[in-house]
Amino acid sequence: MRYISLKGKYMSKSIYFVRHGESEWNVADRICGATDIPLTERGHQQAIDTGREILNLGIKADKILYSPLARAAETARHISEMTGIPMQAEPRLTEQNFGIWEGTSPRNAAEFRAAKRQFINHYGSGESMFRMAQRIYNLLDDLAEDDKTYILVAHNGIARVVKSYFEDMTNEEYADFGVANCSVNEWKYPAAGLACFDLDMTLLDHSVMEIPASSKKALEILRKKGYLIALCTGRNMDNPANHKYLDEIMPEAVVQNNGQKVTYKGRTIYEVRIDRETIARALELGKEHGFAIGVTLDDRGYFVHPEINREIEERTIGKTTREYCPAEWLLDEEKNLIVHSLVIHGRSAEETEAAAKLVEENMPDLKCMLFSSNTGADVTVAGNSKAHAVEQLIKEVGGVRKVVAFGDSDNDVELLEMADLGIAMGNASDTAKDAADMVTEHISDHGILKAVQSWL
Repeated sequence: MRYISLKGKYMSKSIYFVRHGESEWNVADRICGATDIPLTERGHQQAIDTGREILNLGIKADKILYSPLARAAETARHISEMTGIPMQAEPRLTEQNFGIWEGTSPRNAAEFRAAKRQFINHYGSGESMFRMAQRIYNLLDDLAEDDKTYILVAHNGIARVVKSYFEDMTNEEYADFGVANCSVNEWKYPAAGLACFDLDMTLLDHSVMEIPASSKKALEILRKKGYLIALCTGRNMDNPANHKYLDEIMPEAVVQNNGQKVTYKGRTIYEVRIDRETIARALELGKEHGFAIGVTLDDRGYFVHPEINREIEERTIGKTTREYCPAEWLLDEEKNLIVHSLVIHGRSAEETEAAAKLVEENMPDLKCMLFSSNTGADVTVAGNSKAHAVEQLIKEVGGVRKVVAFGDSDNDVELLEMADLGIAMGNASDTAKDAADMVTEHISDHGILKAVQSWL
């Protein structure tokens, strides 16, 4: 399994936050919100040191956005002069107006701490937590829309809102949260979204055995909008024959064998295998009832009734593409062949459908999913699916704002249903179309690109 690095070009981006340097009211232990109080000499030096620290940390930012209050503006000026990063005032970063509490002492008085837990309280003539959160959340939403990196220079009250935007917090944690003067804090935006694509007859057009240029264009559009690309296929992408598709698609994540294995940035994060006892029972059913069942590993097929596979290959692509080995090798402990899923083939769509039904009836621990053409069926561990695997992926990447899924077969149904937007190809099975939120054009009629252009 190979991971094609995109060098972070389309990864989720960071945002940096620096609280202003020490102010005169920090020293006096007075509550300082929207009141414009200057830095101390120590505060000026802290800001200069922070500029140096940002250089030493190798932080690359496009712009410093700062609160127009003097203590933040002066801190930003020092950082800008030290780093060469341009600065711009942003009024939405102004500290909360604490109304009747402004200028009172001490800053951590129990009454004031309790008041900060009253999120709709305006403190007399001040600003409520909800109002402040609204402007900060709107700002952070705006900054998420471009590919620039920002350093925000503002205040302690703003810091807790920024943290709450990126992380879950209890009311108590929110009210008590604070950062030190001139500390450098980093948060990461989640990816704009996760775009999940089946391979066969969704990305890969079997009529020409190519990924259409229009589909590649759609992938590029999604990446530029901050989407991670996940290839979600029934295939075993560890097989060398499939690596060419990884080179073309360059997915950040691969969900293979219908959710039995997930890799992210080349690292396996989730895996389910079919044990040898289960494989043995499945092979016996195939032998007894005359259908092909097995798996392809490293371009070698391990099937009972491999002659059926050969007939299908000769009929569809004009040649046999793999070497066939005894299916019993799958049961050999010394060979230690790892199986994540199996495949069923019958001589006709009707035979394939009957074989899949027979396997599920006799082996309830397995689940069968027909190809859109009914020429075969994928067999996986019951209870597992592409959708479940994508949920594991989302946990690994730290969340995404939207999940979009494209598919054409029954093995895509659960993923189409769980996605925020499920899109079935025009050539999809009726079951997949019924599960989707929208149906696009046929794969050969630029279906993926048309779908992306219609909603993005």
